[in-house]
Amino acid sequence: MTDAAVTAELDEDSGSPSWTRWFTMVAIAIAIVAFGLTVWSVGPGQLVAQLSAIGWGFAGVLAIEAVATSCDSAALSGFLGPGGRRPSYLYVLRAQIMGRAINAVTPLASLGEAVKAASLMERTSSPRAIGAVIRYNLASFGMRLAVIAIGAPLCALLLEVPAWLSYLFVIGGLVALLVIAAGVWLVSRGMLASGVALLRRVRFLARDRADRWRGRAVQIDRHLRADRTCSLRARWAPAAWVVLARLLNLASLWLVVLAAGTLIGPGTMAAVSTAGQLINALASLVPLGIGISEAGNAALFSALDESPSLGVAMILGSRISTLAYAAIGLFLITTTAVLESRR
Repeated sequence: MTDAAVTAELDEDSGSPSWTRWFTMVAIAIAIVAFGLTVWSVGPGQLVAQLSAIGWGFAGVLAIEAVATSCDSAALSGFLGPGGRRPSYLYVLRAQIMGRAINAVTPLASLGEAVKAASLMERTSSPRAIGAVIRYNLASFGMRLAVIAIGAPLCALLLEVPAWLSYLFVIGGLVALLVIAAGVWLVSRGMLASGVALLRRVRFLARDRADRWRGRAVQIDRHLRADRTCSLRARWAPAAWVVLARLLNLASLWLVVLAAGTLIGPGTMAAVSTAGQLINALASLVPLGIGISEAGNAALFSALDESPSLGVAMILGSRISTLAYAAIGLFLITTTAVLESRR
């Protein structure tokens, strides 16, 4: 059976799960409360002060982030694949804004991905929606790992950094390369089905439940693999949109520092885009990475022979734009949800 036939077969289930809208509404409510708590913990006065420090660059940062979100939405729409019952690009854009706004203010930055999938389920089959979101996240994660795998060893060779940071760059690059290879292998053999089989093997799942989960996992795994009936351009276009979005995110960070009155060189930005990924992974454990991001970037900039305060300023400025983006996104989504409920 071809991938196109599989897509058509899975799309025969035209009804969306009844729980998706309720789940979305509850997640939005949680995100609004988390947003209020985050603003309170950061401090409204500090937010205003940092916004004033960014000045003219604030509008540029928001514009870059808006374009990056549009690119991410194009990637997610592409990962849904052609044909069958599928949402429009504008609907995917709405789901992407919703997911990113919720991720920004909730721990682990994962609740928004579940909301994104639930929203897409209202316009396409569940396996297709879940598969597209997982493919998007795998592509984003793979992009970050590729940057580390390529950029970290280059930073160790070309930058004058302490020995411990040089070793960290090399080890991090090798680990990233191994994770990429393992991820490609898992997807090719059926990542979710393999996970269910492992849980059954260690007796974490009962046989009947494992059989039910495996059937669903096999359907989603089919959507994780590229449709070989599509053109080469159609298969690689979503990944290209992800690459462009990540480059825009780096440009946003660079603009924040420039607006604060400092111009940093390409070497420092290369190190920030590599070692900074490890810091971001740890920082995602708390909303907006409060505390962890500041300390990690201060240490990184100090090791790079830059002012530690510059690393902190970059994070604080980026946090302002993220909070503003989350506020705008939550407002638009809440307004849309209320109008839909009344209609």
